[in-house]
Amino acid sequence: MNRPALAVAFTVLTSLASTTSLAAAPAAEELGLELVPYSKKLSERRYQSQRDYEGTIKFFKDKFKGWKTIRWMREVSLPAVKYIHLENSNDKAAWEGVNIYQLKTGEVRFYVLKRESSATSTSTKAATGVPVTQTP
Repeated sequence: MNRPALAVAFTVLTSLASTTSLAAAPAAEELGLELVPYSKKLSERRYQSQRDYEGTIKFFKDKFKGWKTIRWMREVSLPAVKYIHLENSNDKAAWEGVNIYQLKTGEVRFYVLKRESSATSTSTKAATGVPVTQTP
């Protein structure tokens, strides 16, 4: 192959590679909530973060910076527990909140709370993620 033809072939191949292989994969989601990258699913709506506690918090703070529908709350006041709860007041969202906590082993986990239908109360026990059903 002559030099000009080789240069053209190289240019075509590199432009194809840059447009096809570098496309970003869609972010993993649960109930419409973008998850921390590379999180491991442990059970239904419960994940283990591959980041440390501060890194996991930073991911969600960066994600929801400036959002008026997201409220950050510390529900537990125990010295040995690292825990925070995000509450989503947007009634149109499928997720109601996220519990982020660190175990004694150092593992960081988070649980996505599903927004309940009008048949059950929207109040939940944030530490456990268990919905509270109200009876008439």
